[in-house]
This record gives sequence, C-alpha cells and structure tokens, in this order.
Amino acid sequence: MLYGAVLFLADIVSAQEEYSLGARNSALAGASLTINDAWANLNNVGMIGRAENATGAITYQNRYNIPEFMVLGGSYIQTFGLFNTGLSFYRFGTDLFSEQKLGLAVGNTIQMVSIGAGANLIQYRIEGLGSWQYWVFELGGVAQLSDQLFIGAHIFNISTGDHFPVMMKAGLSYRPIQELMINLETHKSLDTDARFVAGIEYYIMKPLALRSGISTRPFKSAFGLGFAIQPLEINYAFSDQSDLGSIHEVSLNFSLGKP
Repeated sequence: MLYGAVLFLADIVSAQEEYSLGARNSALAGASLTINDAWANLNNVGMIGRAENATGAITYQNRYNIPEFMVLGGSYIQTFGLFNTGLSFYRFGTDLFSEQKLGLAVGNTIQMVSIGAGANLIQYRIEGLGSWQYWVFELGGVAQLSDQLFIGAHIFNISTGDHFPVMMKAGLSYRPIQELMINLETHKSLDTDARFVAGIEYYIMKPLALRSGISTRPFKSAFGLGFAIQPLEINYAFSDQSDLGSIHEVSLNFSLGKP
C-alpha cells in the first residue's frame, strides 16, 4: 500500500513538466522549443544541430520543498563538422522511488532548418520491488523564417508505446531586437487537453536577463534571472502552482569552445 501511494504521487508530480529541464526553461514556464543552449537535449532535440560550441549544463530542482520530489539533471552537447551529438541525464525521486532517464541524441542544420532525433532509456525503481526499463524515441525540428522569427516542433514517444503518452509541442519565437525574446507554444498529450505556454526574456543589461512565463492546465506562473559571463552562465527560476506549491531551480551552463 505504501509503495502504491508513493508511486502514484511521484507519477503525478514527475509528469507536471515531462522531462524538460534548465532554470531558463522553467523561468519561461516551459516555452523553450527554439532556445539554443545545452538543455536542448531535454527541451527539444531539434535544436541540437544549431549548437556552435561544445556546451554542458547541470541543474537542481527543488519541488514543493519535498526531498522525495527533487530533480537532478545534466546535459552535454558535442559539436562536429557534419553533425552534433547530445547526452542527457534526468533523475527524479530518492532511493524509495526514483525515475531516471538517459538520453542520446543527434542533430544537424541544413540551411535555415535544424532537425534532431533522440533515443531515451527510462527506468523506474521502487525499493524492495525492483526496477523496470523502457525505450522511448523522439523527434524535433526548428526553422528560422527570418532574423526575428523561429518556429519549432517536438514529439516525444514516436513509438506510441503503452507505457508513456505521446507528447507533442509546437510554437514560435519572436525576437524583434537582440535583447528581447517572446515565445508562444502549445503542448499536447494524446490523453489530455492542450496546454498553452508563453514566456518572455529580456536582457536589461549585459549580462543580466529577466524572464517570466505562464502556462495553463493547470495555471502556473514563473519568474527567473540569468547571469552570463562567458564561458559560464548561472540561471535561477521560481514557479508557482497554487494546488501543489512552488518550485525552485538553479542551473549552471558552461561553454567549452569550438571543436
């Protein structure tokens, strides 16, 4: 009975943001389909092909101040001449119950279009009961229509397996000036209604960025800060969901330069 309750609660909380990570993503309420950073491994593999430098990132997410719901993650993108590759890690929970995802992705850019594909090994583990593993595949893409406008799409679980819902995302990013980015997206599972997400990022001065976002179903507001001095970038995000509580996330991104 105890294990069943833990599994039920953890599944609900873990599914709130799928596997998206990074404090920049969280501060934008998840509107990160067209963002070119190290977290493309987890937010949209379609952006991996746009990476110009080898980049890595780590993050810690405190959900509702409950140790059993904490999230740790890491991501690394390596650039090559013809294509880029990405490796990512996601862990939710503790030794009592944990969910882990290890992802490998590859991406490329052809003129103004970036595409990527990924394979993920997902493991659930319950202390005393054992563990279960599943393979899940994903596809993503981003097109740059102009210097100011980008559109992106991503689908998770293209194998339509029974263990995970098919998750689809689509959206656009408008960047009228270099310091301002406005993202609008819709996220849809085959089992749930569409969720609308909006995020805005503004560099009030280099290297300080302010971010905010909202999402529906359920309604959530988010805020955050970013501070970037190459080759390091530190990001913080706070999000609030009235029925569950608040989430804090801190991320560190670092650039390793061109190959």
